[in-house]
Amino acid sequence: MSGSSKKDQNSDFRVRLDPSLVSALSHPLRVHILDALAEAAASPSDLAREVGLSVNYVAYHVKELQKLGYVELVKTEPRRGTVEHYYRAKRFFMLDDSEWERLPRQIKAGLYANVFGIVIGDVKEALEADTFSSRNSHLSRTRLRVDEQGWEDLMKILEEALNHVLALQVECTERLEANGEEGISAAVSITGFEAPTGHSPPGGD
Repeated sequence: MSGSSKKDQNSDFRVRLDPSLVSALSHPLRVHILDALAEAAASPSDLAREVGLSVNYVAYHVKELQKLGYVELVKTEPRRGTVEHYYRAKRFFMLDDSEWERLPRQIKAGLYANVFGIVIGDVKEALEADTFSSRNSHLSRTRLRVDEQGWEDLMKILEEALNHVLALQVECTERLEANGEEGISAAVSITGFEAPTGHSPPGGD
């Protein structure tokens, strides 16, 4: 958008979602569709072949996401006597702490399962394609012990890291489009959670 700042462009990727819509977006197929369309534009037929479901079923969920404003139609192309509609993710849905706390436990569990399923799928594909070793990738896992203030600070650090990643996506999209380049497919996963009691970090009590 002409005249918009980087902060404004980045905010389009981080829309505060009304909790009443989370139930609809917690459908695993819709989460998969959003993930796929965030990386590249695709048609319902393309998505249906990827997940092994009917085109009509996938197209229905794409249309629902379009109604909610999360995907947009970017082009149409004739194919085999019909017209293919190609969509891409317009924005991501994110919840702040107060919205997350108001969600029913079963919806939280469903969202956790959907996102972790995508993460595991990303890792599996990278291992099978041997792309982990093709570039200077990053892999880390840390256990630590914190107090309440430390927990709040840790969550802020992770949120800031996510903000930087999303801002970088906006910048890269602009450069790629300007240069007519396809770009490098990258996967980033950020997790931070309370570990079960009785599991101390190395050197802990």
